[in-house]
Amino acid sequence: MASLDADGALTFHPPAPESTRPAPSRWLAGSHLYHLVRRSLRIVLNVLPRGEQIEHEPSPDIPAELYLCRLEPSKKTLDMYRTMEALLMKFDGLSAESGVPLVFAVAPSMVQVEDELWAQALRQSGETESSYVRSLPNDRLMAFAAKNDLRMIDLLAPLISEARAGKTLYNRVEQHWNREGNRVVADALTTYLRAQSLVK
Repeated sequence: MASLDADGALTFHPPAPESTRPAPSRWLAGSHLYHLVRRSLRIVLNVLPRGEQIEHEPSPDIPAELYLCRLEPSKKTLDMYRTMEALLMKFDGLSAESGVPLVFAVAPSMVQVEDELWAQALRQSGETESSYVRSLPNDRLMAFAAKNDLRMIDLLAPLISEARAGKTLYNRVEQHWNREGNRVVADALTTYLRAQSLVK
């Protein structure tokens, strides 16, 4: 986990000791998926489990994508963006030091990609569609990359295109790309890497 201090410096934080965390059920405790989802939701997306409060956010029941896609994000979401941007620059610096080319890929969620899930999320939010932009987090990261000369590819457009063509691209349980989704992503990445002269 990382955060920015008052001066904008990036600080890395070690995980909290296990003893300070709520104990999951026995079968969940040994589940890789449980820990992956918990880290992703609580740390990366700043979403808390049901019943815990999120400062200045409309509801903990709303899909995490909508927090990131709001035209008027909360201070917490803006802080998260700034921390992510600082991490991108840190990774880019490490890449430059090692002489290894680095490419960032912006991977959209299933809610962003599938029209019906996006519409459902908007209904669930209770707000008007004009309050959200589906591609906003991707657009923000791509603009940051362009400003700072970072190599970055946004996978939202090719995935939406294939989903609208009737392709199922995500595993419905764990929301990772399935075989077809991986094919779409592999094609997009290969095209990008060739355009950047990073592969032949």
